[in-house]
This record gives sequence, C-alpha cells and structure tokens, in this order.
Amino acid sequence: MNIALLGALAIIVGIATTSCNNKEVKDNPSDVPETALEARTPVTVTHIEISSLRDSIELNATSTFLQNYYVKATTTGYIKAVFIRPGEYVSNGETLFSIETKESMVIGNSISSLDSNFRFSGMNLIKSSGHGYISQLNHQAGDYVQDGEQLAVISDMNSFAFLLNLPYELRPFVLNKKAVNLTLPDGTHLRGAISSVMPTVDSLSQTQEVVIKVNSATLIPQNLIAKVHIIKDIKPHAQSVPKS
Repeated sequence: MNIALLGALAIIVGIATTSCNNKEVKDNPSDVPETALEARTPVTVTHIEISSLRDSIELNATSTFLQNYYVKATTTGYIKAVFIRPGEYVSNGETLFSIETKESMVIGNSISSLDSNFRFSGMNLIKSSGHGYISQLNHQAGDYVQDGEQLAVISDMNSFAFLLNLPYELRPFVLNKKAVNLTLPDGTHLRGAISSVMPTVDSLSQTQEVVIKVNSATLIPQNLIAKVHIIKDIKPHAQSVPKS
C-alpha cells in the first residue's frame, strides 16, 4: 500500500510541475523563440536637377476705388425723374436727375394758362462730372431735396486699384519692385504695378498701404481680396531634387 501511495503522489507532483511550466511559458511569451523578420525601408531613386528656386511670401490686397464723385442737388425742389440705377455705368456729362423747384411749378402753370404756346419747364438737369459706376443712389423720383444735398455716388473707374497692407519690415522686398503678381479667388492671375505708397502706417498692425494698379478686361468688384505674391530671392541655377 505504501508503495502504491508513493507512486500516486509522484504522478500528481509530475502533473503539477508540467502545468506550472506551461503557465510560465504563457505568462512570458518572450521566452518562446520567434522567427526573425527582415526590416526594410522604402527608397525612391531620383536625379538631381538644375532649376530656378524662388523664396516668396504671400500677402492680402483689397480692391477699392480711391476716388468717388458725389452728385449733389444744385437747387431746392422736387426730383421729377431719375435716369440711373445702382451699378449702372455712366459717362462724363450724362444726365442723372431732373429737379423742379416749387417756384418754377407755380410760374410755369401761370404762364401756360396765359399763353399755351410759351413752353416753360423750369427743370434743372443734374449731370455727371466723371465716368464710372453708380455705387450709391440716395433719392428717387418725387423726393424733396435741399440745395447741396447728396443724390448719388459715382465710383471713378480710373481710380480702381488694390490696396496691399504691407508689414513695415518687408518694405525692402516690395518697394524696389515695379510689378507683382495677383491671384483672385476664382483663380484669375493678374499682373499689377506698384503705383504709390500711402504716407501713414497703422499704429496697431504696423502695416503700410501700397497702391497696386491692374489692367483687367472684366469688371472687378470692390472689397475683393486677392493674394499678392512677393518674390524675396531667386536662385536661377540651383541644384534640387523633387520634394516628395
């Protein structure tokens, strides 16, 4: 019986030892040998090219009309007719309004009652003093206006330009250039010429306004923001590789 009991105990101890060893292997997977993986780095072969490299900056410029014509009433009276509409193009000398005074209305009716062949209108015609687009219309037919009251605003087409807010520290890279490239939000590219520089600097942003004149076949609206590309430096024969 003792021998049989000892044999059974030996078997139980062997099974427990084997279970512990298997548990240690599972708890420490690093002890299990793994197949070594070969590490590879993707490489692209290219060639050196000789090309022109440019160091440039991009700034914002806003379209605007630097000069406006203010159409004013030349007498006190009633507006009888308005010959313009907002956004319409007008030429120099074109009739914009007609104004009739109360006195001329009374005199005209009196004269007409005495002699119908005598035609007296008493109309005062207001004409444009320049050419451009009607950007503001303040009165309509039937309004009573005072002498010198503003009737409309005409944006002078010859004064159209882009205003570039130039940081003062970038003046050496811009003011010595005669031309710059502009890109509109729709992707249109324009060639602009630096016309003048405003003599003041904004106290908060320390930027100075630069006037850029452009020639465009289509009408560019006011307050449109364009991107101005300023080239700081050019290397015409530089060695380069693709950025990718």
